[in-house]
Amino acid sequence: MHPEIEKLLRLQAIDARLEILLKEVAARPQVVNAQDEQVTAYQQQQQQLEEQQSTKMREHDRLQLEVKSCDEKIQSSKDKLTSVSSNDEYNALNVQVSNYETERAGFATQAEGVQTELNTIAASLKELAEKLEGAEVDLSEEAQEAAEELAEIREEAQELVTAREEAVKPLDAESYDMYARLFDRYRERSVVSGDGGVCSGCHMTLSPQTVNQLKAEDELIVCKSCSRLLFL
Repeated sequence: MHPEIEKLLRLQAIDARLEILLKEVAARPQVVNAQDEQVTAYQQQQQQLEEQQSTKMREHDRLQLEVKSCDEKIQSSKDKLTSVSSNDEYNALNVQVSNYETERAGFATQAEGVQTELNTIAASLKELAEKLEGAEVDLSEEAQEAAEELAEIREEAQELVTAREEAVKPLDAESYDMYARLFDRYRERSVVSGDGGVCSGCHMTLSPQTVNQLKAEDELIVCKSCSRLLFL
């Protein structure tokens, strides 16, 4: 193997690992953001349910007041029955009591319906509170884990950056420039094997002349099909 290829392979391994670390750095916040979005969604649902609950409670209180008002009217009309002086007045008060009782029954039925809705909302709020608590715990754990992982990644990346600087130093400018152009295009598959007379990058058959040049190890050889640097 040509000595310059050995150096380039070491550099390629470093660059490939750095690429992976950069992707991991980009991925970590996405995981935390997804969990944060879940927490926010639960919080918004909770706020909406609490607003509904508040509205329904006011409606329930109003209906209860209406029922109480009907009870007072019914009692007042019944009290008057003891002091009426004619059948017409007595019958009129009875009709009035019946009307108030019908009205009261309507308000009471509405109040029961609203109370059922309140019970449903309360159950939903309880269930949502449990989900929110779990999501907040998950978010805290994800954030802590991401912070620890990012710290480890940055530490390894810094070590690789230092190693890369050392790996670049012994390379001649021409071979490094060639490698840099190839890496921009092929990433970790820029310097590849030509074993078996085939470029492992593009899988095209190498000419006998190219294979002989590789065996001679006198110069850097590139694949005539994809321009990757080759080695045996």
